[in-house]
Amino acid sequence: EVELRAVGAPALWHSLRALCVGPTAVDFEVTWASFPSPGSLEAIEVDSGDHRKVVRILAYRGESWEEFNYNISGGCFVSKSTQTVQLAKKIVLELRRNEVVTLHTYADAELAVAVILKAIASARALGHPRTLRCSSGSVRRDGEAVPRVIVNVRQAPDPLVGGVDDFIAYPPGGKSEFAALKVFSQTVRSKLVEGRSIVMECRGRDATSNAVAALASVAVRVAPFRAEWVDAFAGSETDPAASRGYVPRALRIRAVSGETWPEFNATDFSRTRLLKAGEMTSVKDLALSIGAEVRKLGAVAVHAYADSFACVFIAVKAAASVPTENRGLEVECVPSFGWSSDGAGGRSRSFRLYVRRPAGGDGSSNSGSKRTRSRRHSSVGVNGGGGQTDSSAESNCGGSGDRDGVK
Repeated sequence: EVELRAVGAPALWHSLRALCVGPTAVDFEVTWASFPSPGSLEAIEVDSGDHRKVVRILAYRGESWEEFNYNISGGCFVSKSTQTVQLAKKIVLELRRNEVVTLHTYADAELAVAVILKAIASARALGHPRTLRCSSGSVRRDGEAVPRVIVNVRQAPDPLVGGVDDFIAYPPGGKSEFAALKVFSQTVRSKLVEGRSIVMECRGRDATSNAVAALASVAVRVAPFRAEWVDAFAGSETDPAASRGYVPRALRIRAVSGETWPEFNATDFSRTRLLKAGEMTSVKDLALSIGAEVRKLGAVAVHAYADSFACVFIAVKAAASVPTENRGLEVECVPSFGWSSDGAGGRSRSFRLYVRRPAGGDGSSNSGSKRTRSRRHSSVGVNGGGGQTDSSAESNCGGSGDRDGVK
């Protein structure tokens, strides 16, 4: 692997040109060295060369030139006047419909090449859930004096699916009979006991709530999960939603068997805060709060009324939104049930998520690349806890009057 850090259009142009020559094509990933928030993306249109706009390129050997896709007929031409943010938005939208997006420009168009790389780096901050993997080459077309530079952009392998031990489960939705819910929960528990991971695509609050409830009910060991936003399966081409060009969103959950409940309950929950998800809680605000607490203390507890599917849904959606709202921060959640004060001297059942950094991870946004080979660096250019007890501090996040946590 080779890591390049480029600042300014000239350095970005030289970097991409270097990736277009060699005995084979080169696969590479493009990210911002300092991950921008969506609200600060407009600033990247100004190529001032300041250090906060360093583009990081991680390159490694790719496919043969014979396998490289030189077809630009359905691609997107990028000019020096193309806006970086608009191109980034187009990349995100196109990858929701197609496996590959092809970008191309003239080989001597320095500013256009810079726009291409900055747009790819910006796609994650605009809501794309995973790292983008790219390959580049060049082609000379008949009648054109200058060759074209081609960048094929595709999604990196999904970290939440694809394992041989994954069991695909289908959580029941609304109006499901008790017997169906019971069978679903038993299946989830048995597969986790076998050591298999569970992958579920959840559309809507009922399916999501039933999915995490099953995980919270697993005995012996906790069932930590990671959640991400994905494009939901839309059925056949005759699906009305597909015919309107609408791509529904869904939550994909991947759960594994974790530590034992006694080991988990030995966690010092008093050192982390408690956030609460109510029916009026903003998903974005809750995701931002979760990210801030995880970065500061390593974990945070999120509680919701277990009987309110709306509240549970908001809590899970916020957990899935953490990477987007917090500069690529990755988290995992340990679900559990407990009891909370109902404000009238009684108790009500609460659903709990203990949100923490993934075991063995640094919470960075580079999960798309699992390579462990030695890496050379080069700089280019100047220019609550789940469990049985809860002594966490409380913090309301958007839901006035909510009493979801233990008092």
